[in-house]
Amino acid sequence: MASHPCATHPFAAIDSFQPPCPSTRLESWHGLAHALHATVRACGRIGETNYAIQPIEFIHKNNIPFIEGCIVKYIIRWKDKGGLKDLDKIRHYIDLLEELENADNT
Repeated sequence: MASHPCATHPFAAIDSFQPPCPSTRLESWHGLAHALHATVRACGRIGETNYAIQPIEFIHKNNIPFIEGCIVKYIIRWKDKGGLKDLDKIRHYIDLLEELENADNT
């Protein structure tokens, strides 16, 4: 079984995980780990936010376009994760969106 591509993922080294109890079959342990919803096991950030749904769920359920989705992601997490760097990313995405919209309207 291949490792998860995200190095910080709690199951990134799942091949080396051992069942919590010797009587638990390793195959069922792997199955349990991969049965978790992707939003729960998203790169090790279980419970990434204190909100009812993850930003990706909100973005997906509301069909928000890519750039606007990035803005949503960074504005929600900036205080808890990226700080001022995330605010800079938000500004970048807003500038990018303005450039693209202006180019489409000319």
